Amino acid sequence: MWKTHDRKAQTVKELRDSMLTKFKKKYIGNWEFYRRYLLLAIPMILQNAITNLVSFLDNIMVGQLGTEQMSGVAIVNQLIFVYNLAIFGAVSAASIFGAQYFGKGNHKGHMYSFRFKLYATLLVTGGAILLFLTKGSALISLYLTDTVGNGATDVALKYGQEYLAIMMVGLIPFAVNQSYATNIKETGQTFIPMLASFVAVGTNALLDYLMIFGIGPFPKMGVQGAALATVIARYIEALIVIIWAHMHRAKNRYLEGAYTGFGIPFAELKAILVKGFPLMMNEVMWAAGMTTVTQCYSVRGLDVVAGLNIASTITNLFNIVYLQLGSCISIVVGQYLGAGELEEAKDADIPVIIVDRMVDVSDDSLYTAWVGSNFKLEGQKACAWLKAYQAAKKIDKINIVDIQGTIGASAQIGRTEALNEAVKANGWNLLAQQTGEFTQAKGQEVMESMLKQYKDINVVYCENDNEAFGAIDAIEAAGKTVGPDGDILVMSFDTTKAGITDTQSGKIILNTECNPLHGPRVEEIIKTLESGGTPEKKAYVEEGVFAHGDEVPSVTVDDQKYDVTKVTKEVVAGRAY
Repeated sequence: MWKTHDRKAQTVKELRDSMLTKFKKKYIGNWEFYRRYLLLAIPMILQNAITNLVSFLDNIMVGQLGTEQMSGVAIVNQLIFVYNLAIFGAVSAASIFGAQYFGKGNHKGHMYSFRFKLYATLLVTGGAILLFLTKGSALISLYLTDTVGNGATDVALKYGQEYLAIMMVGLIPFAVNQSYATNIKETGQTFIPMLASFVAVGTNALLDYLMIFGIGPFPKMGVQGAALATVIARYIEALIVIIWAHMHRAKNRYLEGAYTGFGIPFAELKAILVKGFPLMMNEVMWAAGMTTVTQCYSVRGLDVVAGLNIASTITNLFNIVYLQLGSCISIVVGQYLGAGELEEAKDADIPVIIVDRMVDVSDDSLYTAWVGSNFKLEGQKACAWLKAYQAAKKIDKINIVDIQGTIGASAQIGRTEALNEAVKANGWNLLAQQTGEFTQAKGQEVMESMLKQYKDINVVYCENDNEAFGAIDAIEAAGKTVGPDGDILVMSFDTTKAGITDTQSGKIILNTECNPLHGPRVEEIIKTLESGGTPEKKAYVEEGVFAHGDEVPSVTVDDQKYDVTKVTKEVVAGRAY
């Protein structure tokens, strides 16, 4: 009886402890999360606190010049406020995906989000500069109402125009800096943008004092001095961030290839626009609403405009904490989303075996083992074969186009990288690269476009069989032929049943295997774990190379020889997939 009572008590205790553990995990979290969060948040809070504090000091200094000067500056800053939030909206739209790309280890995708930020911010900046140049005076005048009849509004307009003319010069470095700084923050590096901001803010404050009031060798420039100080500070901040980012490429891998091309895959662009446009419009509309409210108050006179400016600056100081905490949590959540749910499995001591596509995370302890294909090696085999085939057939020049897979996918990254290296090493002419999204329809569409642009294509590098089928349809529809005696050689990957059949016929000249039969290797890993052993971290499946002909019997990659199989009826019949 007592034993039964003890067992019940033990069961209740275990149940209570389990419920408490689940509650803490779900609603409280662990210290590691909070530590990571605070390490990101504190620099961001400090950065913006100092920036707003200096804005407060700027207002004090300009306010000493007079109400008209302060009003002119305040009105222009309100207009630039709308521009700033449009910039923040533009970068935030891409940042939705940027942190996730980083969490996945998808540096190519992170690079495309960076490109989008540059294009979007510079487009917004160009539009703002054009608007200010043509309608600047009219916009400032909207906030000026002469309630006294002493001509003070004309003076305020003059100061506003002077201030705006100089401030426009600082819009471009501000836009570029936001593109770089947000991408850097997405990698978890918030210290450098904070440091750059500190230097810029200190420079701004010092130059404000010297140039507004004419201290020492500096002439007394008034509101023009305030504007010039801000512009110089913005250039300094941008230069610090940009130079540091390019000097630390290993930490900022999104810069790889960022300036070697200009395109953004349509799928990436569409995703950013669909998800990010509402966010950008939210920022712009909110700023426009606040600006409209300010304009309504401005009809009551310059004193009210100046007062609102001071009140807004003070309010912003108190808004910093929760705004930056929100920005920080979006970065952390994005990184977790990109990395998947592996953290939870690790916390529960559940071994994770990743199969097929690699989840490239910064902490590889989150998974036990990975089984899959070496996608870069696949591409290297294919390119080694093409080099040997070119020599065997005495092909004078390789004019190749690449129909890529879905951008950011492991297969696309590996196969594209292998081709790019081979093009450089062998002197091939890479005419174009564009994603076919691993589909037949898109592959056909892309091939049709490439055939219209380039008349001398003789090799198509399709990153899967579906794209190859579409490319062949497009080539034949254009009146050209494929195969060893045709106009264009079609290379492919995966060796599906239909793909290997087309390889036998010659429509596909080479098909490099992507072996989907991962089960036996996974079974080996499970048995190793059950016996208390430690499996290999990465286990690659064996994959072959299949060609239409026997011109190239084998290829060598990194001193390793791989046989090339000529596709016959027997080979096709013996395929399991």
